[in-house]
Amino acid sequence: SIAQLKKSVAIPVGEVISGKDIKFIKGEIRQINQMKRKISVGSREMDYDYLVVALGNVADFYGIEGVEKHALPLQSLPDALRVRNAVEFAAQRMRMEPNRRFMRVVVAGGGCSSVEMAGELKGFLDEVAWKNGLDRENMEIVLAEAGSNLLAGIGEQAAREAYFRLKQLGIRVELSHRISRVDNNFVEFLGGEKVEYDVLVWAAGAKAFPVPFAHAELKDKKGRLLVNDFLQLEDFPNIFVIGDLSAAAAGKPPFLGGVEQALDQARYLAEALPQLMRNRRPQPFKPASRSWIVNIGGKWAIVKTDRLNFTGIFAYIIGRLVRFRYYRRICGFRRAVKYWLLQQELYGRND
Repeated sequence: SIAQLKKSVAIPVGEVISGKDIKFIKGEIRQINQMKRKISVGSREMDYDYLVVALGNVADFYGIEGVEKHALPLQSLPDALRVRNAVEFAAQRMRMEPNRRFMRVVVAGGGCSSVEMAGELKGFLDEVAWKNGLDRENMEIVLAEAGSNLLAGIGEQAAREAYFRLKQLGIRVELSHRISRVDNNFVEFLGGEKVEYDVLVWAAGAKAFPVPFAHAELKDKKGRLLVNDFLQLEDFPNIFVIGDLSAAAAGKPPFLGGVEQALDQARYLAEALPQLMRNRRPQPFKPASRSWIVNIGGKWAIVKTDRLNFTGIFAYIIGRLVRFRYYRRICGFRRAVKYWLLQQELYGRND
């Protein structure tokens, strides 16, 4: 059910903070006034002594004509459900309209999210075709990447493994295909080539969430806020920025983003903030080397660390265990078991 799907990927905040002295307020942040130390949430205004900004990122459409209007971004749970509904609707149209004999889903982007989405779509289209009595041979997935390799920044071996895995799943991979325009029916690439689509999933990049600061802050070219060695804004040391919204200052080791970095920063700040509140100087934050786990359809994954690079079912099992560790960190052992088993039940069938 949709309710189970929601629960499997989005843990309620109440379960994370249960038993802790934390007050949760749900609302949209309208403004953060750094000078007055005030934050406006909905219709209320609150004072703060220290502020941690962890608002993440949003889809980046790069100003390409038609993308924001016609493509489905992949940044949140509601986004994922919209993609699911669009694919099911396209399949139902194919079943009900005799002249519609072919269906195509285009996934834009070649990073981790895009590659994983394409792999998961393979299993989902198998199920949708079976439910609607459709010929699976007439349903195509196309992954379009502007660069010459998949999984940019992870390594050439991982890129090759991902490419051959997607091809093995029957997914059409188009490298060096930069999208220049999108309309209601076609994706157009630089050079003029056009591809008709039924569903266009946009996972081609992200930019920092536009934080509504009252006074402008220093940012990098992706809109991320520049922080010092202690994850503070230079001009306002009582404001900390973590997660995908943060960027290291010039000359410092770069932040690579992702869940792993956000957890490292959160653990660091949990120790550093009490020291700063007592006017003590903590150790500076040092970004750890990053590892990657990319699931690509079925019980198959890529694991890439500084020293290791392996694929297949063993990598898939490692990924499941890492996911369990993540749940245990944020909501305790018992709830972690519950969510992990729910995921195994729901997604094991698709795998």
